[in-house]
Amino acid sequence: MFAAGWWMLLVGFLGQVPLGLSVAVGYRSPIWGWHRRRMAEALWGTQEIPPEAWPVAEQLLAMLGATMACWGLAMAAVVAVPLRRRELWAWWCVAASALLWFTVDTGLSAANGVRVNVAFNCAAALMMGLPLALVWPGLRR
Repeated sequence: MFAAGWWMLLVGFLGQVPLGLSVAVGYRSPIWGWHRRRMAEALWGTQEIPPEAWPVAEQLLAMLGATMACWGLAMAAVVAVPLRRRELWAWWCVAASALLWFTVDTGLSAANGVRVNVAFNCAAALMMGLPLALVWPGLRR
């Protein structure tokens, strides 16, 4: 069970790097159209982000995407070495940072009515929570 959870965490965090970069530099691309439409509906009541909002949106998305990519890379490093060695602190590092992200991002998204982001976050939390639960019994305590 430990190995399966470990692999899921490693692949998930490594996958977050290109995902974050695509948010940072490719949010206008068709692959993000579904997200853009739902975001625009929630925040502006329109089908697309208004042209006057794009400079701010692109700046915020650049910061968000870069942060997602960097966090994914940093967590992959924690998973790859210390968590593989079954070091308890590494599990807490991943779990605490994921919980902080989930609480703040999901709470504010819900408060602002951005349900697409709430759903996206819940899926990501499950993809982290399950493997974290799988590796827990195998940790050195």
